[in-house]
Amino acid sequence: MINFYSYAERYVSNQMKKAGLQKKEIRTQDFVVDYWDSATKKPCIFLLNGFGANSEFQWFKQVSLLQNKYRVVVVNLLYFGKSFPKSGTCY
Repeated sequence: MINFYSYAERYVSNQMKKAGLQKKEIRTQDFVVDYWDSATKKPCIFLLNGFGANSEFQWFKQVSLLQNKYRVVVVNLLYFGKSFPKSGTCY
């Protein structure tokens, strides 16, 4: 059986990397937050996902244009991508 999601995920990840973004994560006492970052010294713009898909699926077409003027940070909300609370009681 063909897993179309894995093909789409690979394509989107490659588009993010081609635009100069790197996959990163922040770990705190309560959360792990998954994000992409262009890590430049330009003014920063944060892009968040809406409900329905991971942030990279919603923003991959715009990041190549935005990264020309901005440091682009594309953050996944909790329960999207690899962002999650470390315990079931943290929201």
